[in-house]
Amino acid sequence: MRQPLSLDDAEAFSILAGAARMMADGHFTVLGFTTDWKACLGTPHRCENDELSFRIPSFPTLTEAVKWALRHPDAAHKEDEPGRCYGEGWEEPGDDR
Repeated sequence: MRQPLSLDDAEAFSILAGAARMMADGHFTVLGFTTDWKACLGTPHRCENDELSFRIPSFPTLTEAVKWALRHPDAAHKEDEPGRCYGEGWEEPGDDR
């Protein structure tokens, strides 16, 4: 089960919202699942293969997800090459978090 939100998570959410206003026309995405969180600046889109480009690692806390999103500001809307969504092949633990 996902941990309840902490004060750090609330602060991280606020920081993400501020960064979105400056860097992504106010758009940001936060997804909370049963056991983890994903976050990015911007709004995910579909790639040519009709899969969401939202190939973003999961994190146990919202704070960790926000830190990753701030280090990868183009993750929601960038494609590596035509037909290949940004981040395909990213490994969960051990990537450049």
